[in-house]
Amino acid sequence: MARLRLFDVLQDHLFWAFDASGSGGVPVFNPLFGFSRISAPEIGLDVEQFKDGTFLYNRGVAKGGTVSPVLFERAASMFDSDFYTWMIHTLHGNKDFSDGGGGLSAVVGSLFGTAKTPNPRRNLLIVQFNSYNIAKAASNFFNNPIIAATVTGGIVANAALGAAIIGSSGAGGLAAGAGAVAGGSALGIGPFEFATRIPARSWLLHNCLPVRYRAGNDFDASSGAISLMELEVQPEYIEEFSLGVKP
Repeated sequence: MARLRLFDVLQDHLFWAFDASGSGGVPVFNPLFGFSRISAPEIGLDVEQFKDGTFLYNRGVAKGGTVSPVLFERAASMFDSDFYTWMIHTLHGNKDFSDGGGGLSAVVGSLFGTAKTPNPRRNLLIVQFNSYNIAKAASNFFNNPIIAATVTGGIVANAALGAAIIGSSGAGGLAAGAGAVAGGSALGIGPFEFATRIPARSWLLHNCLPVRYRAGNDFDASSGAISLMELEVQPEYIEEFSLGVKP
């Protein structure tokens, strides 16, 4: 008997991340740009050792948790300044910082109705997908792309429903992100390659602040490599959502 596809080992290259804050101005990450690499979330415990009577070994008690920074990396381009914008807005403070009112940023601010910068503390969602492409399987099985599109719409609707059930601070952003995926897929833009895949695990990074920005690789006239930007963010705490997590 063949095993279920849900028990397949997850692959590293099927992932996506977006701003799941839900409100507070323009998202810090443009959903049209992906990421070449994201470091895995890491949680640690502060354990204090103490001596318990005549017991031969020290005992430990957990005092609290620690969260390691998460590194986002992607190729530099002429139209992408998300990393720098978030960093410089955080440096200048919260909603009181203005970019001076000129240039392209002023045009963007007038379009979105946000002359001031959004709250620099953002909730980021990282999603790891199963390798199973349900729309492709449905299309191959039924030889009917309409059925595949219907199944895909059901997945997006379930993602929005799951966000409402979670009820976390990022639930609204999660639902909005699922809708953005569906809309972008219909228009042929954005990370549409993930719209038909099953989300396997996700991590909600709460109240993230950027702590380090690297504009790209060192300049080298003899190199033909792609320049990679880096942004390191510090979450306040992390939540994981998967089939194995007990509510």
